[in-house]
Parts: sequence; structure tokens; C-alpha cells
Amino acid sequence: ILILYMGGWAFALWGRSSLNNLRRRGILDRHLHVFWGVTEQGAVLARDIVRRSAILQVEFNIPLAKFDAEEAEEDVRKIEKIDCVWLGVDYGRISRSNLKGCVHYFLSDSGRENVRLANELVKLLPSSPRGEKKTFHVRIEPSADEQSFYDWADAVKDKVDVVIVRESEMVSRQLMTNYPILTQCPGVSFNSETALTNGGVRLLLIGFGATGWDVLERLVTESRFSVAGGRELPFEAVVLDKSESAEREFAEYCPEAGAAYHVTFVKMDVFSPEFLSWITANMG
Repeated sequence: ILILYMGGWAFALWGRSSLNNLRRRGILDRHLHVFWGVTEQGAVLARDIVRRSAILQVEFNIPLAKFDAEEAEEDVRKIEKIDCVWLGVDYGRISRSNLKGCVHYFLSDSGRENVRLANELVKLLPSSPRGEKKTFHVRIEPSADEQSFYDWADAVKDKVDVVIVRESEMVSRQLMTNYPILTQCPGVSFNSETALTNGGVRLLLIGFGATGWDVLERLVTESRFSVAGGRELPFEAVVLDKSESAEREFAEYCPEAGAAYHVTFVKMDVFSPEFLSWITANMG
């Protein structure tokens, strides 16, 4: 039964892919936006593109080699809500036909995989593209090897325009804009004339995902604390996270944090009873 079920899905996906190949031949390259893989962010963006333009079309390339039948079925349900072309593409069989489209989006949770896949397409582009260059939107998240992604984008700029997308950076920027920590904390003020922060800041980050990482980095790298009594007023941050590598990775990524500020990492699962005990003991 399982073999028949998988075979039926494979046949259905192949059939739809064949029909969509015929549809896409009538779409001009400059009118096509291509999404690699299916993500919530991509589905929302694709839906918005279709709603706002009567000309633009969107296409989803689904890496079937990575998906099982249930995952493929869920992805198809998301895509069917959008009037678009979608194809099944094996990561190992990328060809020049996949270059159709003026804008390509690589928005999976893995920045490394997004860059790897985008680079596979770049290799197929001519060294001197005719007309407008394609634009690749590549999602990454903060990590110790983040600089290598920017180096790659710079290395391929003659072939393609790369837009690095850091979702966590956008979220943290909006958070800091709507809730400016340095100007709304009691006893803390920012002097715009001297560009110095007056007063001390104590910060508790519960969980250290990508957004927390960017918030801490922004505070450390963009804040200057005024000098009192010959030394800087302290910036104290405590990070609670179950990851064993968070402290090391952040120290490698942002060495100025340990050099100038007091940042403490506490290994802890925030869903454990230990977390409540720690909060009770330290935040009273």
C-alpha cells in the first residue's frame, strides 16, 4: 500500500510538472519570480506578488529529492492557494532551464543550503550576462561563518545581483525602533550630540535564537556608554539558552562583546523547572 501511495504521488507530481512546463513557456523571463523550496515566508510573498501585479507570475521549484510524500502534499496545498506555476526539481539535476525568471528567492531556514543552491545556478550563468542581471534573494541567519556568505555574494556580483536577506535583522531593527531600550529604560538616556549613552543597561535574553542574537549584537556594537569615574558604566547581559555552543559562537562572531561588556551565558532549558528557580533567585 505504501509503495502504491508513493508511486501515485510521484505520478501526480510528474503530471502536474509536465503541464506547468507547458504553461511556463508562455511567460516572459522578466515577468517570472522563482521560489526555491516552499516556506511560509515565500508563500506569503508569492501571494502578495500575484495580488499586486496582473503581469508578474511566480513559480515554485520543489526539491523533491529532499521531501517525503506527506511533506510534498503539505507543500502542494500551500502552493495551490496561489495562482502560480510550480515544478518538481531534483537538487542534483539543476539545468539551464531552471534559470528562467528574473528574480529568484532562496528562503529556507538553512543559510548554508540557500547559498549552495544559489551558487549552483550561478555556475550555469554566462560570464557576461546579456541585458539585465538576475536578482537572487538569499536568506541567511547570523553565524560564525556569516562573512563567507557576503564574500560569496561579492565574488558573483558580475553575474548576478545578490540581496542578502537576514530576517532576524529586520525583526530586531523593528523591535529596537518600536521599543528603544536605550531611551526607555529607567535611568538610561541617549545624548544625540555626543552619541553617548548615559546610565547602565541590564538585559536578560530568554532563549538565544537569531533575533536575540541580532538584538544583543546591535546593543553591543551600536551603543557607546559614557565614562564615569574613569571607566565605562557597565552593560550587563545574561543569556539563557540550552545551546552548549552559543557563547563560543557569539564570541567568535562578535569579539567586542567580551572585550568591552559583561555578557554571561547560562546553559539552561527555559521550559525546565530549573528556569523558574533561576528567575526567582535572580530577578527578585
